[in-house]
Amino acid sequence: MMEFQISDDFVRRQGRKAVFRIVCCLAISPVLVVWALDSSSSNDKYWPIIGLVVLAAEIARSYKQISAGKSAYPVITLDEQSRRLVARHGGTEAACDLSQIVSLRLQTTSGELRSVLVKTASGEELRFVGYENLELLGASLERLTPQENIAKASIFHR
Repeated sequence: MMEFQISDDFVRRQGRKAVFRIVCCLAISPVLVVWALDSSSSNDKYWPIIGLVVLAAEIARSYKQISAGKSAYPVITLDEQSRRLVARHGGTEAACDLSQIVSLRLQTTSGELRSVLVKTASGEELRFVGYENLELLGASLERLTPQENIAKASIFHR
């Protein structure tokens, strides 16, 4: 049984992106406030107010991502004997039988595995990006999945 956790470097990069989103939202919000205050009719105030609500929601989402840190990502367990993939997040577990995989896509850039995309027969889509030992996870899933269901891509799509 192998366990895969999100890498500290990936969490740090996502945190930097979240801080950048917060700074951009805070830079745009004064413009919307001035626009709302300068509007003479109430109809002209709708768009800046909607913009402020959207920016506030983005700031809250980004702050939550930063404060959660590594705990915001599930821990993946791959059991090759029972052919199961289990994702644990908080107190919740989601299990996937490896025989249900209809598509496995391994995405690489510069020869390095960047993401593993899994589609199951029930229509679920699992995306693994930024995990420690991602190459081992990809190689294990590739070994346990029928060859006709495996695709390798050299272009990284998010």
